[in-house]
This record gives sequence, C-alpha cells and structure tokens, in this order.
Amino acid sequence: MGKKIIILNKTGFVCFLVYMAVFFGMLAAMNEFFTDRFVVEADTLVQLLEGYGKQQLWMFGVAVTAIVILVIAAVLTLAYHIRSLNMINPGVSKIWYILWNRMFQAHLLMVCFLCVPVLMLKETHLTENYRQFQADAEAVYEGKLKSEAVFFHPDHEPVDFVLWSPKGYADTAVRYSGIGIGKSGDRIPVWEDFYVPGIMDFTLDTEHPYDENRDRLWNEQNAAWYHITYTPNLHFVVSVEVENHPVEK
Repeated sequence: MGKKIIILNKTGFVCFLVYMAVFFGMLAAMNEFFTDRFVVEADTLVQLLEGYGKQQLWMFGVAVTAIVILVIAAVLTLAYHIRSLNMINPGVSKIWYILWNRMFQAHLLMVCFLCVPVLMLKETHLTENYRQFQADAEAVYEGKLKSEAVFFHPDHEPVDFVLWSPKGYADTAVRYSGIGIGKSGDRIPVWEDFYVPGIMDFTLDTEHPYDENRDRLWNEQNAAWYHITYTPNLHFVVSVEVENHPVEK
C-alpha cells in the first residue's frame, strides 16, 4: 500500500510540474523578445499595423496552446485516476482517500491555471483586434481613409497593443485625445483617441496648446489645431498638419 501511495503522490507532483511549465511557458512566450519583433523594425504604417496584427495572432496562439495542453493534461490525469480506482480494492479506504484527494487537487490546480489564458482571450479581444489591424492596413494601402480637423488635448501617452505583459514593451505609438472643430465638430463631437505612430516623429505645438479651461470660441481663435488623415477602425494617424491660424467657420 505504501508503494501505491508514493505513486499517487508522484502523480500529483507531475501534474503540478506540467501546469507550472505551461503557465511559465505562456509568460515566456509573451516576453518582448517574441512580441516586439513584429513591430520594432516597421518602417511604414502599413508594416506597423500588420505587425500589430501578428502580435495579436501570436498572443491568441499562445493562449489557445496553453488551454489545449492544460485540458489534455487534465484528461490524462483523470483517466489515470479512474484506472487507479478500478485497480484498488474498495476496502483499502486510505488509498481511496488519497486518490480522490490527489485527483481533486490536480484538477483544482488545472482550473486555476486555466483561468489565465481563458481570461486573456475573453478580455483582450485578440481576434477582433487582429481583424481591425488588418482592415486598417488595407485601408492605408488602398487610400480609404478619413480626414478631419481636430484639437489635440495637451495630455498624451505612449502606448502598445500587447496586453497581459509581464514586462514593458516597446512603445510604438502615442495616444492623443482629439475633438472635432468647425464642420468636423459634428462628426467628432466628443473626445476620441487617435494614435500617432512613432515613425512619424510628431510633436504637439506647445506654443499654442489647447486650453481646457477656456471655451471653444477662445480655443478656435488661439489654439493650434490639426488637420489629420487617419484609419477608419483604430484611428491610426497617417498624416497630420499643424495649423496656427484661427479656425474658419
């Protein structure tokens, strides 16, 4: 009986090692060494958008692979435990107790680790992001873009599009909040996010910033505004021109 107990203990330990290997393997696959290579060498916006799309596919593949391995490991473990139950004399209550206990622990551990890739797929919308990046890349290539006149809010921040990151990633775009002015005000009546790629080397006009403490009329007469061309889905800016003269009605 002691030998059987040792085997059951080893089985639980092997399950634990498999789950830990999958978990840390998933984190390693999300390291910037793998994900940044899709975007850091992009020279054009089309390459950048396609690179972002490949990032989303990579992350999706990592999550799905982790789920498949965890489920297969759980099924094999369950099959082993069922086989062990059939081989054990029901009168040996101690072994029954240990077996059920190990099976419960192993599958509870699997559920805990399984939550990470499942939540990753649920919360990050990787496949939808991929479709939008690809659609925007095609829009840039085919010239099917939008054009508006906007104010940019002075506050902005560098961003990346890889989520659930154990470390920092290369910031390949800057997020600006923009609101339409003139005729564009009807189409962009509230603040929306626009992403300016780092390859554009764009900076705001700091001498004539938008002042949120002033009314729209004052800003139209004094603040710099921007004529932008951008993609229809994710609002990546393709071109931007700074205008310092008052907004024409």
